[in-house]
Amino acid sequence: MILIEMLQDLKDMIDGEWFVGDGALLGLTRDHKLIEGDNDIDIYLLPNAKINIPKKSRYAIQKYYMDFKFYFKNIKSKKLNKWLEYISYKRTQPEQIGLNRPQICAKIKDSYKSEAIVPEFSSPYIDCFFLEWDGKKYTVPKWPMISFSEEEVLVLSENSDLGFSVPVPNKVENILERQYGKDWRIPNPSFSYFKSDSAIHQTEPDTD
Repeated sequence: MILIEMLQDLKDMIDGEWFVGDGALLGLTRDHKLIEGDNDIDIYLLPNAKINIPKKSRYAIQKYYMDFKFYFKNIKSKKLNKWLEYISYKRTQPEQIGLNRPQICAKIKDSYKSEAIVPEFSSPYIDCFFLEWDGKKYTVPKWPMISFSEEEVLVLSENSDLGFSVPVPNKVENILERQYGKDWRIPNPSFSYFKSDSAIHQTEPDTD
């Protein structure tokens, strides 16, 4: 599987602590493999972690809206609708939560021209999220939907289901229930963060 090969290559390019998250973490925990059909892996890098790609590498990295895309640089770029991508990014911001689609579109249309990003990355890709500490939790800047407590990420475990070792966060089951709901053990192909009450409204990690 290409994604597994990409992750194995990427892990040797990371200087600092990081861990696998989201759908990849769900698949490894529930099925002991990546979820079939996924075309990306999400990883989270703790503050001060860096990605160092060798100059002659076949890989590249693009700063995107909330993350960095790690991808094959010699493969044709992924075709995406820039406007829809921009909407998806903006609707995750705290000031947009609770607004319907027409309201969001009206609010962001003037900033689209200057803020929209042209996708350069190919598919599959690895989403790299750089975490920041806000004094209470680790979170992705400008994306409060996902956050981790200090207890969850400062003690990392190892998972070897892919044939090599990758770090995973502590209290995995708590994280998956917070992100995917109490039924996270039951596969749900139609799941979406944007439609999930647990993901949209619960931005604070449980620390009990």
